[in-house]
Amino acid sequence: MSSDRRFSLLPRTESGSAPEWAITYADLITLVLIFFIALFSFSSMNAAKYRALAAGMRQAFGAKDLPYASAPRGSATVEDGALASGIRAERELEGLAASGGPGGPFEIHRSAEGLRLRVSDRLMFRVANAEIAPQAEEFLDKLAPILSRYPYRVEVQGHTDGLPIRNQVYPSNWELSAARAGTVVRELIVRGVPGVRLSAVGFADTHPLASDDDVAGRSRNRRVEFLLTRAPDKPEAAATPSGITETPATPSAR
Repeated sequence: MSSDRRFSLLPRTESGSAPEWAITYADLITLVLIFFIALFSFSSMNAAKYRALAAGMRQAFGAKDLPYASAPRGSATVEDGALASGIRAERELEGLAASGGPGGPFEIHRSAEGLRLRVSDRLMFRVANAEIAPQAEEFLDKLAPILSRYPYRVEVQGHTDGLPIRNQVYPSNWELSAARAGTVVRELIVRGVPGVRLSAVGFADTHPLASDDDVAGRSRNRRVEFLLTRAPDKPEAAATPSGITETPATPSAR
């Protein structure tokens, strides 16, 4: 037997090479095998594995903050009760977002920080004011029960555009953005969201989404965001009756 003869499952021609149809057939069999392996992996995928895969894809494609996509509805092995609860909450929020027509009353984004709801200030407030607009009342009436049912910490963030503001109530955009965030927190507490899970912060114009050089960009920058993160098993802070979160001070060294 020749020393250079190699074992092969493919038939060979007189010249010693495999015929073209056999190579195509082998490729087809390989693709079918990969297909069934993929089907098997999907049938046993849980939500945690799906999100890990999605995070890897986002990182691979260089995306820092993509529009939120939920786990497959056919996930068969969701064993973690807290995780299942979170999936239900996110689907309810998706439904609320879709209820407002194209684009919904808010956008949903998933990032490394958590689940982010982004709401335009046109829905929430009057111009240069921290008073809740009438149309925002209905939105908060629908949002608050969802936030109450599920154990999220909710940081309400106020954002403005870069145009300066100066009046007797708000000396700058810092005061305006903080006042708007505080107003939303107060409205959520009134609607039954536990104050211990709420906090408010104003960012003024320091976190823009678009350029302030045109009207469309400034409109996009004026917004309120709800950052939802999983609450720890034990509360780290206590809420005062007014709903303002306080963290116990540590004794200072003398």
